[in-house]
Amino acid sequence: MTTQEYLMLSSLMCWDAVMHVALLAGVIDDAKYKSSKGRPDTLANSADIQVTDAGAMANLPAGHALVFYETKNGIPVPIHAMISIGGGRAAGNKNDCVGVGKSVGWEVLDLSAGLSWSGGGVQAPLGANPTTGQMVHRAVKVHHRPITGMG
Repeated sequence: MTTQEYLMLSSLMCWDAVMHVALLAGVIDDAKYKSSKGRPDTLANSADIQVTDAGAMANLPAGHALVFYETKNGIPVPIHAMISIGGGRAAGNKNDCVGVGKSVGWEVLDLSAGLSWSGGGVQAPLGANPTTGQMVHRAVKVHHRPITGMG
């Protein structure tokens, strides 16, 4: 059954959906929600603790915001966000950009087993090379902090 809340979470940008969850949980108020929309660094920034491998992901407790950063020209750029629910799993929307899940739809995924962990981060798909047709990947670092850190 598709609920109104599922449709709301699925319609939002990934980091705004995580912020919406924080709002629903009473972690942030409406003013903080509105001022944080479109700003994934308010969830977790590149200076926050990094999830370096599948084991670290499996041990991450529930209730942590996860923000995935790709470095471009020496600058960490957020590309995705989710919220951990424990046991290596996280919930989010538009998850295929990091190599697991669907392009649209709020879903719970096993990130410890589902992501391609390598080199202290994730090898996320970027798309097919137009010349060779082979999939090109990008190095992505995953940073986290408790969602209560937003409040």
